[in-house]
Amino acid sequence: QRDGLSAVSGGTFESSVMRGRWAFNKLGCIGGYRSAVSLVPSLNLAVFASVASTCDMYGDGDALAFPIIQSLITPVEKALSRRHAAAAQRLPPAHIIETIVGAYDCGEGRETERAARVVLYGVDEGAAGGAGGGG
Repeated sequence: QRDGLSAVSGGTFESSVMRGRWAFNKLGCIGGYRSAVSLVPSLNLAVFASVASTCDMYGDGDALAFPIIQSLITPVEKALSRRHAAAAQRLPPAHIIETIVGAYDCGEGRETERAARVVLYGVDEGAAGGAGGGG
């Protein structure tokens, strides 16, 4: 159903699983073309596609966006895995990480919830060897 503002209608996104990951898709139609937006949030991946078509029930928009995003999931996963592995190689050794990761006292009388924290994101729990740190 058209919203009169864009080729993507104002309704909710449809959810589906593509190659083991949740994807969210929205189809739209304005006289003369169909469109689709497909998102895979866990990969920060999005595809917009439009196809010259009538507004019929065959879903021409998803015939373009769905195959594109499905074909991109595996290469994007591989690229992100390589990037993560390369970044992990640049990390300091675990015994150094243990000394810097943790909560630090930032002065007398401060609330514990407001203590400064050093957190290393994207590292497996075991890789850092524990909370460590101190002040």
